[in-house]
Amino acid sequence: MGVYAALTGHASWLVLYKSVPMMLIVAQFMLVNNTCDMERDGKAGRRTLPMVIGYKASRKLANG
Repeated sequence: MGVYAALTGHASWLVLYKSVPMMLIVAQFMLVNNTCDMERDGKAGRRTLPMVIGYKASRKLANG
């Protein structure tokens, strides 16, 4: 939406509405990828969402 507003000079909620499915797909990929990397993230001290909510909860969230 920011790029669209910068290029056209006005903001449109339609752009945000149409981009929500793509945002959810990217978030799903990131969640699944972070769930697979939980062991390495724990050793490195990273605080990702799957590390905070746990393996079972992150699997349920990914399946939802």
